[in-house]
Amino acid sequence: MAGCRKFIGVNETHLKGVYKGVLFIAMGIDVENYCFLLAYAIVDVKNKENWFYFFNCLREHHRR
Repeated sequence: MAGCRKFIGVNETHLKGVYKGVLFIAMGIDVENYCFLLAYAIVDVKNKENWFYFFNCLREHHRR
């Protein structure tokens, strides 16, 4: 993480087809402006509780 910029982008998209739900992602950018995945979660619905869970897991992982 030493060469990373201080940026975390988050987004979500609805899954269609056989697998239903919502995909949450968190991404970072390195010093050469390349994106890399930090975390992802697949949840059944987009709501405050699921976003809170996602951000809490991301924060707990960052503390390690």
